[in-house]
Amino acid sequence: MYISINATPRIISATLNPPNPGFGQQFTLTVTYCGQLYNAHTMAVAISTKNYFQNAQLSGVGQIFILSARGVDVHYANANPGENMGYVVQTSPGGGPSDCLDCDNNNGRTFTKQYVLTVPPENMFPGCNNTQLYLLISMEDSNFSEGNWDDSTTTCVSNRNHGYISPGWTIPKPASDFSLVKRVEGVLQDVGDLVLFSIDYTYANGTLIITDTIPNPPSGQFQLVSVGPLGYWSGPSIGCTTPGCGTITWTLPDRRGQPGYASGTVWFLLRMTGDIPDGTVINNTANGSMTKEGGGTINKSHSTSLTVGQAAVTLEKSIRTTQVGLGQTVTYYLEYNINGSKLIAYQPFDDIISNTYNSSTGPPPGWTFNSDSGEYGQWAVYDECETGDKIIRGSIYPSTQRYPGLLYSGVNNFCTGTIVADIMIDANYEGADSLIFIRNNNRPGTAQSVAYAVVLSVDATIGSASSGGKSALGFQRCSGNPASCI
Repeated sequence: MYISINATPRIISATLNPPNPGFGQQFTLTVTYCGQLYNAHTMAVAISTKNYFQNAQLSGVGQIFILSARGVDVHYANANPGENMGYVVQTSPGGGPSDCLDCDNNNGRTFTKQYVLTVPPENMFPGCNNTQLYLLISMEDSNFSEGNWDDSTTTCVSNRNHGYISPGWTIPKPASDFSLVKRVEGVLQDVGDLVLFSIDYTYANGTLIITDTIPNPPSGQFQLVSVGPLGYWSGPSIGCTTPGCGTITWTLPDRRGQPGYASGTVWFLLRMTGDIPDGTVINNTANGSMTKEGGGTINKSHSTSLTVGQAAVTLEKSIRTTQVGLGQTVTYYLEYNINGSKLIAYQPFDDIISNTYNSSTGPPPGWTFNSDSGEYGQWAVYDECETGDKIIRGSIYPSTQRYPGLLYSGVNNFCTGTIVADIMIDANYEGADSLIFIRNNNRPGTAQSVAYAVVLSVDATIGSASSGGKSALGFQRCSGNPASCI
């Protein structure tokens, strides 16, 4: 009889059926391994865009767990510090024939396990042009904490988790399809008020053209202030007034024959230049037309509306999964927009030239630098998905523990209101923070400097790197030099 405590099971083989499942597709995983006779065997499985194990606490790195102590086919991107990762695939078998050796050269028994799992949807993986996926497996007899995951090795090494990395497979081309969601932001009440019409889209394996006719109110006028993204639209000239502006057309890049999905937002901003009576309903419909790979077309539309002089709430319910298996978790998305405040400015980065902006080049157009003790930072504007839907990434090199910022210079006398922004922490280490200035008097280094900012952190308590590693959101008011923050 052989009894070994905390011996490492040896993974013999792992197969997928089908061998190259795509996003959202169900597959059967078969794992054969050698495990100890008198120990429980635990396993964790992830789908990744990388062919190596990454820190289990990090999200946004293209590694999604699909089997763990949280359950079978339960999808999540990051584990909590010290979290138990191991799904019990075999309780102590209590004996039987010894027909193999585990990673510690102890007599063990061959086991084969099967699980029906699902590749996570494409929106759980960063980037728009992922072409390869990998299956990662890690095993342990017991005490499988999150720290053991990225301590795995594909060779049998004593006191290390035994892992398996599948050969990468090319993601199958998805079916030609797209989705549209129309949104409106702003309140129309007085002459000069702004309203933003946006269309969020996702598409795959086709050419997508989106059209939207600028609404003509029954009385009063709209003026076209701006359209985006730059380089992807055609139609009326900026500054045109209704009636007579006509239809805007966005022609997006051809994705026929390509794996993966692209998503983004197209938009146009209007200003009310003539009085429109309260209660007037402004309707707007976006139309999409896709030419599919191999021919044929798909047409869809989505509408929204707002009432002049009335705050509005829009609600859109959607689901990404197209096939649901027994026991599979289904996620519904509720997208809502509350436009109970007037829109006084809209400043995306779509129409700003892709570049790296620093103290030498000057700030992006429409923005000013908010330096911190001579540190301006570097600000990269780029098109991650090649659809014109640009983002900006700020960085400091070398790291100086300072927080330079960008200030929007298009609005004067902004005293109260709401700022809406899409923001993200790119956390490549525990304790990463992101500081987003809401207001700043741009007087750094003096006793009169005052700033209000939102702080995003992967720490449970902002400013503490040993507080559990959970995400936190805080609001700080800082003044003086040295800064005092509350």
